[in-house]
Amino acid sequence: MLSLNRILKNKKYLEHGKTIVFRYFLYGIGIIEGLVLPYFLVDSPSLYSDIEYYKNAILLFPNVLLGSYNGYTYVKYNYGIDYFPVLLKIGLVSSVVVAVVFGFSVGLPFLILPLIFINLFTIVEQRLRVEKKFNLAFAFKPLLALFSMVLAFIYFKFDVSLSFDEFIFFTFLISFALWFLMSSKYIDYTELSLKIRNKDLIRYYVLVKKIFTSLLATIVVGLLIFFERYLVDKYYGAELPTYTFAFKLSQIIVVLISSFSYLSNIFFGEKINLLNRNNLLKQLKVSLLSYCVLLVAFSVFLMIITPLYPQFDNVILVTLSIAVFKGFFFLTGIFSPIAVYKDFNNKLLIAITIISIINVSLALFIAINQFSIYLLFFVDGICISLYSLYILNIVFRKVKYS
Repeated sequence: MLSLNRILKNKKYLEHGKTIVFRYFLYGIGIIEGLVLPYFLVDSPSLYSDIEYYKNAILLFPNVLLGSYNGYTYVKYNYGIDYFPVLLKIGLVSSVVVAVVFGFSVGLPFLILPLIFINLFTIVEQRLRVEKKFNLAFAFKPLLALFSMVLAFIYFKFDVSLSFDEFIFFTFLISFALWFLMSSKYIDYTELSLKIRNKDLIRYYVLVKKIFTSLLATIVVGLLIFFERYLVDKYYGAELPTYTFAFKLSQIIVVLISSFSYLSNIFFGEKINLLNRNNLLKQLKVSLLSYCVLLVAFSVFLMIITPLYPQFDNVILVTLSIAVFKGFFFLTGIFSPIAVYKDFNNKLLIAITIISIINVSLALFIAINQFSIYLLFFVDGICISLYSLYILNIVFRKVKYS
């Protein structure tokens, strides 16, 4: 582990440290939102559940870009080619088309603009990351959390009539407008042409091809999370508000860990041919130890704040049942970019597909037979942990380092 003196003398470590601290500050807003929203919406548990459900569903929409945004960083670091104009052009056009078709086909037109916004943010975010404008890249979701709290407070304080679709629409609209103004000086939109040529399609195909199987693995993981919520809603309906709140609390662990994985994608991309297995093992040991300390601190935090939410039963147990395994998965996410850059995407996809089939089969059996909801969480957690261990096996045993 690096000494404090070495860290203070190394500008790169200092910059990474500042970036992580600032991200914690920004995403602290999201943590506060997770605590404040159920308090302001205490008399409307169904409204709270719907808001969180649709918000999380919108955050999955970038998958329609077919992984091109990750393919952009892959091509940038592996081949030194910058295809951002192509990513922006085709990504924006395809997002608008799919969002419009989806919004009207499911009878939820209020989703159209939020869906477009989240994809445009995801595209521009990649350029900001490559340009090392991490703090600005972090800013959109904290803004979303901030304006969510503002609307919830208005609903709570002034007894304003507010539906979940209005809540979702206005929080995304205001947040994206402000973030777009902040980021626009770093992106030259004046050169954006919506005319798509054949060579643009070929280049976009390259972005998709390089990362597509990894994207499918990510989609499968996301679907498993939503499938768990579906089972809770259908077979354990009374537990849904508590599950929603617990899931939101578990995001605290995700935020604290994903700050490192967010940076590691860029860091490992730049140093992919210089990585050393022994150094990575040291980083893994430090990460695991830090994670254990984090879980203890998180448990203490839960014991302090849960008395403020008497409307939710067994919050501590439900939250830890979700957070422990979910946190470990995101911990392995710090190292998973190595497997992607080293072209183990197909093996990752095969592994998560097999595990997900087992997971879905067991989860359905548990839910249909009305076994304990904690057994459902345990099985889901074990399955996602098996995939996490498989990722680590690839990174530390299969990848060949120079």
